[in-house]
Amino acid sequence: MIKLNVTRLVGAIAVVAVLLPIPWGCANTDCLPQSPNLAAEIVREQYLTEEFQQILGEAKDGDRRLQGHSRAYYLAATGNLARLREVTEECANLPTDASDALIVAAQVGELRIVEFLLDECRIPIDSSLGNGATALMVAAEAGETIVLEALLRRGADPLRKNDRQSNALHHAIAFRQVATVKLLLSSRPELLSVDAPNGVSVSQLAENTRDRCTIDAVRAATNKH
Repeated sequence: MIKLNVTRLVGAIAVVAVLLPIPWGCANTDCLPQSPNLAAEIVREQYLTEEFQQILGEAKDGDRRLQGHSRAYYLAATGNLARLREVTEECANLPTDASDALIVAAQVGELRIVEFLLDECRIPIDSSLGNGATALMVAAEAGETIVLEALLRRGADPLRKNDRQSNALHHAIAFRQVATVKLLLSSRPELLSVDAPNGVSVSQLAENTRDRCTIDAVRAATNKH
């Protein structure tokens, strides 16, 4: 069984964001395919198997088979809201740190789980992992626009940075998630002035992707503001 390591997946942004240029060799006239949601793929391949679902049904928090995560984390990752309500006793019995459940739900696009954890369980919206990644950042890089919009509506801070000094817009650009780039820039145009790691401007970061759609989205926002 492979562990869905959200910290590892999110940490990749720091590498992508500072490459000058990203050596894909693709002409700037092309719109490249958007990056796949790797976390969602891992969930489908690993956590929705009959074997793991049996483990999840038997295990209690602290069971070594859960590999350091709570049951709430896996239930959030797989979108099992009914079971999550049961296990957490309608939020009365949340794990000590339930932020990883919120963040993985945002990353794989489980909107109902995100809403439950924020609106009913009152998990702080800008809770972060050990590397500083928030639900907004992972939703942005995964292209989960509906979740991103819900987080912004509830007051998630798009200016917040992780430990590598990347914010949600930097994540979205580096992963060529054009829809989330547009949403972030329309809601908070001041993000255009916040440099990525190593002093790379937002415009340069977009150019580094060599993706025409990403570049055009940033240019359009820049020209507008």
